Amino acid sequence: MNSISLNGHAAGAASGGVSLYDLAVSDLANAAALRSKQVQPDPEMVQKATRRRFSPAYKLSVIQQADDCRDRGEVGALLRREGLFYSTLANFRKQKAQGLLSVGEGAPRPKRSKDPSVTAALAQQAELERENRKLRRQLAQAERIIAIQKKAAILLGETLQDMSLDEMD
Repeated sequence: MNSISLNGHAAGAASGGVSLYDLAVSDLANAAALRSKQVQPDPEMVQKATRRRFSPAYKLSVIQQADDCRDRGEVGALLRREGLFYSTLANFRKQKAQGLLSVGEGAPRPKRSKDPSVTAALAQQAELERENRKLRRQLAQAERIIAIQKKAAILLGETLQDMSLDEMD
C-alpha cells in the first residue's frame, strides 16, 4: 500500500503508485474536455414556465367573445381554445368593471400614489373592507345558527316563554 507524503507524491511512486499531482492534472484535463463539448439539454427536464401577460386589447377581445357566447358549452370551448381558465376570464371582467382596461392599446395603467397619506388611507380602507367582510360572514353564520335553534325549539314544542331562566344559562 502506498502512503502519501506531504508534498503530494506517493511514497511508493517508483513502485507504480499514482501521485495526487497526477490525479489533479488528469481531473483538469477531463474537466476541459467536458467544457469543450456542447451540453445537450436533458429531455427529462421541464423548462421553467413563464407567466403570461395579456394586453388590454386581448382581454377586451376575450370578454367580448365570451359575452357573445349563447349556447351551452361555448364559453368553455372559447377558454380551451385560448388556453385560459374561467378564473382568468373572471379577473378580466373584474378589471374591466374597475376601469383598468382602457379602449386604447397604449393607454397607461393607473399609477399608485406615492403620497404616504394616500397610501395609508388606502391600506386602512382595505383593512376595513376585510374586517367588514369577516363580520358579515360571522353575522350570516350567527343568523343561520339562530334559525336552526328556532326550528329545533319548534320541533321540541318549546317556546321562550316556557323555558325558565335556569334552562337558558
